[in-house]
Amino acid sequence: MIEVIIFDLGGVILNFDHHIICRRLSKISKYEEHEVYDFIFASGLENSYNEGKITSLEFFDTICKKLDLDITFHNF
Repeated sequence: MIEVIIFDLGGVILNFDHHIICRRLSKISKYEEHEVYDFIFASGLENSYNEGKITSLEFFDTICKKLDLDITFHNF
């Protein structure tokens, strides 16, 4: 009996562009798209999240604090 199936969506099953979220976040922050990208993706923050080292809420809180965002977790 199969008990668990694990998927790797990002770049394996689904292809997506990280710059889309960076553009959207840059529009509601004082940072340029490339600065948002560097903070989230080049810094290792996203890797920490993907590896389960930080929770979704910690990921969200860290980004909101760094980018000085005033959005809800739901909208994020």
